[in-house]
Amino acid sequence: MKAQQILSAIVVAVVLASLAIPLGSFNTASAQGALPREETLYTFGAQWGPPTSFNPFSWESAAGTTMLYLPLFLYNGYDLSIVPLIAKSLEWIAPDKLRVTLRSEARWSDGEPITTDDVMFAWKLGIELGMSGGCDIYMDLKPVDSHTFIVELKKPNYYIFLTCLLSMRPAPKHAWESIYREKGEDFVSWPNMDLKKMVVSGPYKVRSVSDQAIVFERIDDWWGKSIFGLPKPKYIVVLIFKDVSSAEAAFRAGEIDLFNEALLDVEALKKEYGIGTWFEEPPYMPWWCIWSLYLNNKKPPLSDPAFRRAIAYAIPYDEIIAKALRHTSYRTPYMYALMAPMWKMYFHEEIAKKVWGPKMMPVYDPEKAKAMLREAGYYWKDGKLYTPDGKPVKLVAEIPAGWEDSIISLKLIVNSLRKNLGIEVDFRMPDESVWWEHLIKGEFDITESDTLVPVFYPPWLTYRAVMDPRLVKPIGQEAEYNLERYENPEVAKILDEMAKEVYDVEKLREYYGKLQEIFARDLPIIPIDYGQAWYAYSTKYWVGWPNEKNPWWYPVVTWDMGAMLPVFFGIAKKGETPKVPAWIKELAIPLKEFWASIPAAKPSPTTPTTPKVTVTAPGKTVTVLTTVEKTVEKTVERTVSTVVTKTVEKTMPTTVVRTETNWGVAAGIGIVLLIVGIVIGYAIKRR
Repeated sequence: MKAQQILSAIVVAVVLASLAIPLGSFNTASAQGALPREETLYTFGAQWGPPTSFNPFSWESAAGTTMLYLPLFLYNGYDLSIVPLIAKSLEWIAPDKLRVTLRSEARWSDGEPITTDDVMFAWKLGIELGMSGGCDIYMDLKPVDSHTFIVELKKPNYYIFLTCLLSMRPAPKHAWESIYREKGEDFVSWPNMDLKKMVVSGPYKVRSVSDQAIVFERIDDWWGKSIFGLPKPKYIVVLIFKDVSSAEAAFRAGEIDLFNEALLDVEALKKEYGIGTWFEEPPYMPWWCIWSLYLNNKKPPLSDPAFRRAIAYAIPYDEIIAKALRHTSYRTPYMYALMAPMWKMYFHEEIAKKVWGPKMMPVYDPEKAKAMLREAGYYWKDGKLYTPDGKPVKLVAEIPAGWEDSIISLKLIVNSLRKNLGIEVDFRMPDESVWWEHLIKGEFDITESDTLVPVFYPPWLTYRAVMDPRLVKPIGQEAEYNLERYENPEVAKILDEMAKEVYDVEKLREYYGKLQEIFARDLPIIPIDYGQAWYAYSTKYWVGWPNEKNPWWYPVVTWDMGAMLPVFFGIAKKGETPKVPAWIKELAIPLKEFWASIPAAKPSPTTPTTPKVTVTAPGKTVTVLTTVEKTVEKTVERTVSTVVTKTVEKTMPTTVVRTETNWGVAAGIGIVLLIVGIVIGYAIKRR
């Protein structure tokens, strides 16, 4: 089974879990004594059934697993920087070679040092288990010493390379190697649930597990204390409820601090109970993905770009936002991957306005949709739409049963197609597993789903996931991306050229302009709205939560608590003054600086020597190649390379924005593999 298919099945199992547990019945005393409320952070939305695994290589790993097994790096999408965590530094030593140095302080919870062996063990384990996400196709790892290794690029694709690099997590070789030898491929089924023997790298350990909750306890002598300090909550409790309404009741009562699921009435919660959200006003929630109408590009008449463009004007976007999403989201321009603030440098507004008008996106206009169909040769007979070759237009729309917001959304679209365009549409609600199989095998007509999460990936990866013809599979065969099966060889050429660039804004802007034009012309899928990252918090016990006015970290959903980890360092107990962790800024390696430090591929012998310039900040080092020319008077006629050390001041952006994007990172998702980050964002279809 493909990774996404496996994860989808897990999501189904999670959603169908039947544990009716009101907060009043949650009782840690049954295991290890009552927890002090002022020291405990309660969260909901990450776990829907009893935890069965803390193995980071398992598709069934419980919420919080990524907080137990830290990555080498985190990623800050607000100032586009890499934050070394277990790793200490990065250094380009050739255009295709990067040296990574680990922190000498890093230790496993049993006191053993975290070394290169642990990185190599996790890397090889991912490959042997078939869980590398294809990272081994693009790069390889070679150990140098106990705390240093080299990353070698096999193919010139810096986007995928960076995503893979920042997904790396060491695994405790000394504790797991014998288990892997015994279990082989079945290692993915090893639960890692023996709490006394569990070895972790993060600042929390698992204190207790029950049908009601997972309780994490802070490790007060954690190895990173001298560098990062300690997270503020002594305990983090992941609560397990059967349904959102029960959890929401506990949230209203102040017994849940962080809520990461769909709320039934956000406005009322804010007004009556003082609940905080990312935005003060609608849409309240930050965006997470792009929710789109998928049309099968292999099935007539959906294979006709003119038909797809007409459909775009028959979608009641505003009604979807109001009725299906209750104003907790907003429209996404058709060039979805470029509208986030970090990517607007590549956006061609003139192209968008030329295609879609002043709003730069299609609007609900059934009459225009009809006119476009007539122009393309379609016609009506007895109120029914027919193709130019005389066939009645009949479609099947399907969405999984239980996806309430998506069901409402797709029904609104179906009703419009029936009423306004005379299209016969059969609306179906299969089980999620059936729906997913239809989607990945191309055995669908129209449905709703998300794209590759642009919050965590650069636009290049998003466009590739939607438009790269090399990802297309025949109908009946499982595809991982390009699920609508759009084929255009021109896109492949553009993507390949772009993959060689990293921060040449003008070149990339030119390439993205071409992709914009192609997307607008062919419209392989139709973006509808920004999928929400459900994020709401209570200030009854904890304050200092990041939000639109104080955007010091992106509020990723808590099923990836590793990426959420900085939030737990930055909040404070009610009555205390919260402080943004200084290390987020001080240890940051700006991405632009990182890209600029890549040595030239073929240095010309006539150009000046390019010495290494070490850019330092507390606790981190990144080496940049710069050119320094110095002429020694008369006695020596040559260029002299000098070493210059400079300190780069890092600043957090002060502009308040309404969308945020991470530059190609699922920095807390997965273990030494790109695929965990991708499939979680891609396969969890409930916004």
